[in-house]
Amino acid sequence: MSALFITFGNTTQAMSMEEKCARYRLPGQLVPVPRDIKASCGLAWKTTPEQKESLTAMMKKEKIRWEKCILHP
Repeated sequence: MSALFITFGNTTQAMSMEEKCARYRLPGQLVPVPRDIKASCGLAWKTTPEQKESLTAMMKKEKIRWEKCILHP
């Protein structure tokens, strides 16, 4: 089953994601970036692929800057 990883340019953005997802009750967790994914920050938000639209809408609204949304096995 694939997971959606959202990567960030820095730790501040990753921590903001964790805070806002808790506030909006959006599922997922902050995890280390898998080794085969290249990212500026060592943290990523891991969730289900079905959450992509709701998460990207929330990140735009809350001005959270992310690098990539990646489906990963």
